[in-house]
Amino acid sequence: MNSYHFSIGNSASGPIGFCAQVAADTRGEAAAKLRRAVQQSTGAAGEAAIRSSDPDLGYLAVYFNPDCIRASDTNEAEPEAAI
Repeated sequence: MNSYHFSIGNSASGPIGFCAQVAADTRGEAAAKLRRAVQQSTGAAGEAAIRSSDPDLGYLAVYFNPDCIRASDTNEAEPEAAI
């Protein structure tokens, strides 16, 4: 089993990005596991609410589309012992 690192979006050059580390045998399996985790971790529309104590911020929601997470989004693979 390997550890696959996903890097999606780039907050250094754009307004949003995210990364994840997933243990799996293949890149395809890792992508499937990440899609499933995003679906289970977000609301029905793929949204994740960000909490803030700022009274001027009504809400801040980030939306994920797990169907667009692909094996090609991985940028590193290491033996699982590296996790």
